[in-house]
Amino acid sequence: MRTMNAPPHGLWPSRGCALLLSLACALALGACRDGSAPAALGGGDGTPDPEAASGGTTSAPPLGPIFVADLTAPDQRPVDLALKADTLLRQALHADGLFGSAANDDPAACGAEFQLFYAVLVNGEPDKDAEAGEARIGIEGVAHCPDPTSPHHATEAFKVSDEAGRAFGGEHGGTGPATLAALLDEQAPQLAARLYGQVLMRHASDARILEVLAHDQRPGLLMEAASEAGERKLTQAVPDLVRLTASDDDVTALRACAALGLLGDSRREVLAALARMTEGSDTERHLTALNALGDIGGEEAARYLDALAVGHPLVPIRDAARQAAQRARRATTRSPDAPAQVDDAAP
Repeated sequence: MRTMNAPPHGLWPSRGCALLLSLACALALGACRDGSAPAALGGGDGTPDPEAASGGTTSAPPLGPIFVADLTAPDQRPVDLALKADTLLRQALHADGLFGSAANDDPAACGAEFQLFYAVLVNGEPDKDAEAGEARIGIEGVAHCPDPTSPHHATEAFKVSDEAGRAFGGEHGGTGPATLAALLDEQAPQLAARLYGQVLMRHASDARILEVLAHDQRPGLLMEAASEAGERKLTQAVPDLVRLTASDDDVTALRACAALGLLGDSRREVLAALARMTEGSDTERHLTALNALGDIGGEEAARYLDALAVGHPLVPIRDAARQAAQRARRATTRSPDAPAQVDDAAP
């Protein structure tokens, strides 16, 4: 797994780590203490993919076995989502020109595994019979695929995670089970698209990365192409990365922002795009933009960071801006080819 120094989240997925851990502790551990095994489903295949993928291949990445494990403690399940999750994830992985189908024993195919956690919460505590509260669901997934660059037939792991929560009952309407099912309907295609994006973009050519950033509309591909552009120092991608910082898809915007920080381009349009990301109420966008400005460096970036360090209403943002401004000023004194310095205290 490769990481960039700008975003505050290591896997680049979404904002699900805290929920996944809390649901795992509250729900899955109960099943383990009871001695019961989580429900796991696997087998079957999907429909062939008609769309040609890039990066040197002539078809979509082949996908063989798919396993879905429901790690929610049986006595905490407001509804059993194991079969629904298996069906939705399987359909999503093979839909819309994503993964092709392959036999489970095909050595050239990927395999996918998912873990599912969900609960109905009242004041933060599980209550599967609640008539009103919050439905929350978290999913972790990993695809294991043959590494085309390995002479020893090694495999690579591509990881995704997601979480979602929604109020139900009372003025919100609906029930806990119905709300959980609706959240799962939304999550499955998003997770499938992110896995597909990782698998396709990891070994795609530079030209293909630039093509995706310029012309593609799919967030699953765009977010991974942005990450690769930053890692590979593809300075030709700067105009498209600037445009993508305003994406409605949060992960795509964050990846584009972080990539600009790695590229270190201090043109005014880059700084202006990053500055716009510090507007509004999304603190994750704020922090990612601050880190990118600090990595780019220069007196203009430092001055803007100074203004945020004294004027932003949130203390954590002011502190992050102050640290980023220090990095920005250090960056002006080092060689343009030197690696960016990382402040250990930075978020």
